[in-house]
Amino acid sequence: MSVPNLITIARLFLIPAFIFLMLEQEYRFALFIFIFAGLTDVLDGYMARKYNMVTKLGKILDPLADKLMQITALIMLVVTDLVPNILPVILIVAGKDLLMGIGSVILWKIGIVVAANWYGKASTFIFYTAIIFSIIIPGYGMYFLTIAVISAIYAFLMYFLNYLKIRRSYYA
Repeated sequence: MSVPNLITIARLFLIPAFIFLMLEQEYRFALFIFIFAGLTDVLDGYMARKYNMVTKLGKILDPLADKLMQITALIMLVVTDLVPNILPVILIVAGKDLLMGIGSVILWKIGIVVAANWYGKASTFIFYTAIIFSIIIPGYGMYFLTIAVISAIYAFLMYFLNYLKIRRSYYA
Protein backbone atom coordinates (compact mmCIF):
# COMPACT_ATOMS: atom_id res chain seq x y z
CA MET A 1 0.00 0.00 0.00
CA SER A 2 1.32 3.43 -0.93
CA VAL A 3 2.29 6.08 1.63
CA PRO A 4 -0.42 8.51 0.43
CA ASN A 5 -3.06 5.81 0.92
CA LEU A 6 -1.72 5.08 4.42
CA ILE A 7 -1.97 8.79 5.24
CA THR A 8 -5.55 8.80 3.97
CA ILE A 9 -6.41 5.80 6.15
CA ALA A 10 -4.81 7.52 9.14
CA ARG A 11 -7.01 10.53 8.40
CA LEU A 12 -10.07 8.30 8.77
CA PHE A 13 -8.89 7.47 12.30
CA LEU A 14 -8.77 11.17 13.17
CA ILE A 15 -12.57 11.39 12.83
CA PRO A 16 -13.39 9.59 16.11
CA ALA A 17 -10.76 11.71 17.92
CA PHE A 18 -12.38 14.85 16.52
CA ILE A 19 -15.83 13.69 17.67
CA PHE A 20 -14.57 12.92 21.16
CA LEU A 21 -12.84 16.28 21.54
CA MET A 22 -15.87 18.19 20.28
CA LEU A 23 -18.15 16.33 22.71
CA GLU A 24 -15.75 17.12 25.52
CA GLN A 25 -15.84 20.78 24.41
CA GLU A 26 -12.10 20.71 23.86
CA TYR A 27 -12.51 22.92 20.83
CA ARG A 28 -8.87 23.98 20.52
CA PHE A 29 -7.71 20.37 20.35
CA ALA A 30 -10.61 19.41 18.06
CA LEU A 31 -9.65 22.32 15.82
CA PHE A 32 -6.05 21.09 15.79
CA ILE A 33 -7.22 17.61 14.73
CA PHE A 34 -9.48 19.10 12.05
CA ILE A 35 -6.73 21.33 10.63
CA PHE A 36 -4.23 18.47 10.80
CA ALA A 37 -6.67 16.27 8.84
CA GLY A 38 -6.97 19.00 6.22
CA LEU A 39 -3.21 19.34 5.94
CA THR A 40 -2.74 15.58 5.58
CA ASP A 41 -5.33 15.70 2.80
CA VAL A 42 -3.12 18.19 0.97
CA LEU A 43 0.02 16.18 1.79
CA ASP A 44 -1.21 12.82 0.54
CA GLY A 45 -2.49 14.35 -2.69
CA TYR A 46 0.80 16.16 -3.25
CA MET A 47 2.84 13.03 -2.55
CA ALA A 48 0.66 10.87 -4.79
CA ARG A 49 1.03 13.23 -7.73
CA LYS A 50 4.69 14.19 -7.25
CA TYR A 51 5.96 10.65 -6.73
CA ASN A 52 3.58 9.01 -9.20
CA MET A 53 1.73 7.07 -6.48
CA VAL A 54 -1.80 7.88 -7.63
CA THR A 55 -3.96 4.78 -7.26
CA LYS A 56 -7.59 3.94 -7.97
CA LEU A 57 -8.00 3.18 -4.27
CA GLY A 58 -6.60 6.59 -3.37
CA LYS A 59 -8.90 8.35 -5.83
CA ILE A 60 -11.85 6.80 -4.00
CA LEU A 61 -10.55 6.71 -0.42
CA ASP A 62 -9.22 10.29 -0.33
CA PRO A 63 -12.49 12.08 -1.13
CA LEU A 64 -14.35 9.62 1.12
CA ALA A 65 -12.12 10.50 4.10
CA ASP A 66 -12.49 14.17 3.28
CA LYS A 67 -16.28 14.07 3.01
CA LEU A 68 -16.66 11.98 6.17
CA MET A 69 -14.61 14.55 8.10
CA GLN A 70 -16.64 17.45 6.68
CA ILE A 71 -20.02 15.89 7.42
CA THR A 72 -18.83 14.81 10.88
CA ALA A 73 -17.69 18.37 11.58
CA LEU A 74 -21.04 19.78 10.46
CA ILE A 75 -22.92 17.33 12.67
CA MET A 76 -20.66 18.17 15.61
CA LEU A 77 -21.33 21.90 15.10
CA VAL A 78 -25.01 21.09 15.65
CA VAL A 79 -24.47 18.62 18.50
CA THR A 80 -22.29 21.09 20.40
CA ASP A 81 -24.68 23.95 19.55
CA LEU A 82 -21.85 26.03 18.09
CA VAL A 83 -23.95 26.61 14.99
CA PRO A 84 -27.61 25.78 15.56
CA ASN A 85 -30.16 25.29 12.79
CA ILE A 86 -27.80 24.03 10.11
CA LEU A 87 -29.81 20.93 9.27
CA PRO A 88 -30.45 22.29 5.74
CA VAL A 89 -26.68 22.69 5.27
CA ILE A 90 -26.07 19.12 6.40
CA LEU A 91 -28.82 17.80 4.13
CA ILE A 92 -27.51 19.71 1.09
CA VAL A 93 -23.93 18.58 1.67
CA ALA A 94 -24.89 14.97 2.43
CA GLY A 95 -27.22 14.87 -0.59
CA LYS A 96 -24.56 16.31 -2.87
CA ASP A 97 -21.97 13.85 -1.58
CA LEU A 98 -24.37 10.93 -1.91
CA LEU A 99 -25.20 11.83 -5.52
CA MET A 100 -21.53 12.32 -6.35
CA GLY A 101 -20.73 8.99 -4.71
CA ILE A 102 -23.39 7.23 -6.78
CA GLY A 103 -22.06 8.86 -9.95
CA SER A 104 -18.51 7.83 -9.05
CA VAL A 105 -19.57 4.22 -8.49
CA ILE A 106 -21.45 4.14 -11.81
CA LEU A 107 -18.38 5.45 -13.65
CA TRP A 108 -16.04 3.19 -11.65
CA LYS A 109 -18.06 0.13 -12.73
CA ILE A 110 -17.32 0.97 -16.36
CA GLY A 111 -13.64 1.51 -15.58
CA ILE A 112 -13.59 5.31 -15.26
CA VAL A 113 -12.27 7.06 -12.17
CA VAL A 114 -12.75 10.82 -12.15
CA ALA A 115 -10.08 12.74 -10.28
CA ALA A 116 -10.83 15.85 -8.24
CA ASN A 117 -10.93 19.10 -10.19
CA TRP A 118 -10.04 22.63 -9.09
CA TYR A 119 -13.64 23.51 -8.23
CA GLY A 120 -13.95 20.46 -5.97
CA LYS A 121 -10.68 21.33 -4.26
CA ALA A 122 -11.72 24.97 -3.89
CA SER A 123 -15.06 23.90 -2.41
CA THR A 124 -13.27 21.61 0.05
CA PHE A 125 -10.95 24.44 1.08
CA ILE A 126 -13.90 26.81 1.55
CA PHE A 127 -15.74 24.21 3.61
CA TYR A 128 -12.74 23.54 5.84
CA THR A 129 -12.30 27.28 6.33
CA ALA A 130 -16.00 27.75 7.12
CA ILE A 131 -15.92 24.96 9.70
CA ILE A 132 -12.76 26.34 11.30
CA PHE A 133 -14.28 29.82 11.58
CA SER A 134 -17.55 28.33 12.83
CA ILE A 135 -15.64 26.80 15.73
CA ILE A 136 -13.52 29.90 16.38
CA ILE A 137 -16.34 32.46 15.94
CA PRO A 138 -19.54 30.45 16.45
CA GLY A 139 -21.91 33.41 16.17
CA TYR A 140 -20.97 33.85 12.51
CA GLY A 141 -20.86 30.18 11.58
CA MET A 142 -23.99 30.25 9.46
CA TYR A 143 -22.58 33.02 7.27
CA PHE A 144 -19.39 31.06 6.62
CA LEU A 145 -21.34 27.87 5.98
CA THR A 146 -23.67 29.60 3.52
CA ILE A 147 -20.67 30.56 1.38
CA ALA A 148 -19.41 26.99 1.65
CA VAL A 149 -22.75 25.56 0.54
CA ILE A 150 -22.81 27.86 -2.50
CA SER A 151 -19.33 26.64 -3.46
CA ALA A 152 -20.41 23.01 -2.92
CA ILE A 153 -23.43 23.46 -5.17
CA TYR A 154 -21.25 24.99 -7.86
CA ALA A 155 -18.76 22.11 -7.59
CA PHE A 156 -21.62 19.61 -7.79
CA LEU A 157 -22.99 21.22 -10.93
CA MET A 158 -19.56 21.17 -12.57
CA TYR A 159 -19.01 17.52 -11.65
CA PHE A 160 -22.50 16.65 -12.88
CA LEU A 161 -21.85 18.28 -16.25
CA ASN A 162 -18.57 16.37 -16.47
CA TYR A 163 -20.39 13.15 -15.54
CA LEU A 164 -22.94 13.68 -18.31
CA LYS A 165 -20.17 14.35 -20.83
CA ILE A 166 -18.30 11.18 -19.83
CA ARG A 167 -21.46 9.06 -19.95
CA ARG A 168 -22.40 10.45 -23.38
CA SER A 169 -18.95 9.78 -24.84
CA TYR A 170 -18.83 6.27 -23.32
CA TYR A 171 -22.22 5.21 -24.65
CA ALA A 172 -21.91 7.02 -28.00
